[in-house]
Amino acid sequence: MRALLLSSLSLLSGVPCLSAQKMPAAGDPDRVVAVYPLAEAVDRAMEHAGRSLRGDDVPPQTMRDECHKRLRNAICRFVQPPLGDGEHVVDLGSERLVALVRPTQAAWIDDFFRRLAAADHAARLDATFERVTIPAARLAEILGRQDLPDHVEVLLDAEQLKALHTGTRERDGPLSWRFPHATWMIFGGGMSFVTDWKTVPLRGQDERLVAPVLGTVHDGVEFEVQYVPLPADRIGFSITGEWNIVDWKTPPRSKHIGDRDYVIDEPDSLATKFDATLTMDKPVPFAFGRRIGDDVMLMVFVPKSR
Repeated sequence: MRALLLSSLSLLSGVPCLSAQKMPAAGDPDRVVAVYPLAEAVDRAMEHAGRSLRGDDVPPQTMRDECHKRLRNAICRFVQPPLGDGEHVVDLGSERLVALVRPTQAAWIDDFFRRLAAADHAARLDATFERVTIPAARLAEILGRQDLPDHVEVLLDAEQLKALHTGTRERDGPLSWRFPHATWMIFGGGMSFVTDWKTVPLRGQDERLVAPVLGTVHDGVEFEVQYVPLPADRIGFSITGEWNIVDWKTPPRSKHIGDRDYVIDEPDSLATKFDATLTMDKPVPFAFGRRIGDDVMLMVFVPKSR
């Protein structure tokens, strides 16, 4: 891929990159090499930046680099047709992207940047969210499916959303997006447990004290959701994260020190990553989650336009 890009880009050297530049890929008649300037798109995104994903003040260059990365990631995740083998969108310096793609994909990227140029970057997309635990058989019935995969990502209509609310709802809260920034959240919390025991000397004494060694495990979900304006007036949501499900029923074990047994209650846990994209014509409720035994744990989002 590197040799092909270098060969094709050498023919574009010296050409001012004020708009997308395209040429046939060297040795590949089915693809083109396109160079896209990012400065204008990043400038507009920066107008309404100022806070990092986790709410801390960050230097302008750090935020600029973040905007650049998220623009590139949005293209890679949503381009149509999807990227296949031998097709790439990568950075070309700090202010440009280079794409080795089919002509139809290059046309989609052109439309993507036109949509961004016309979009109101000050506009927010607001939502509420909650975690719902529901039997897998019941969720399959609600969605009209015979069976469910281990990972679920689905758009919901009003009746399906109402039916989901019969499950165990654990919490809800506000959420707000501005493209290209993503919202990063942790749902659940850190739980402490005794992972070992050790003896420690007491200062100024010959005696030793048996003390626990503590560990912490996150029981819940950590995720990031990005809202993306797409060509043809569509919108997309890019979702990445990790579920960590802790089995607190794991039998404890013990460690014998001196004449006593000390309990170690380290639980087993199941960690699984997820990576999903959802596209829609307008903001509608959606959910993503995974099966945990006979149940499904879902994060349910209810977007609403401002």
